[in-house]
Amino acid sequence: MARGFQGARARALALKRGLDAAERALAGGERSGEPLVAAARDAMAELGVTPEYLELVSTATLLPVARVESEALLAVAARVGGVRLIDNAILRA
Repeated sequence: MARGFQGARARALALKRGLDAAERALAGGERSGEPLVAAARDAMAELGVTPEYLELVSTATLLPVARVESEALLAVAARVGGVRLIDNAILRA
């Protein structure tokens, strides 16, 4: 495999790493949206990936929420190696 492909493949893990970081923050007691999103963004940045879209939204309406009350969806999209990747996770309080 080409070196560029391997690098992009490794960087693609940033999306999952970001979602996992937000889930850990939530498990640690954080419920506010901004810190949860920041945790995800920071974890992605460690692999050199900047999200095009990273939003905490209601699972019912897909409208942005400021806090995880019962559950919310954290959705992310980012370009890695010229490919737009998307992922999401349901965060439950």
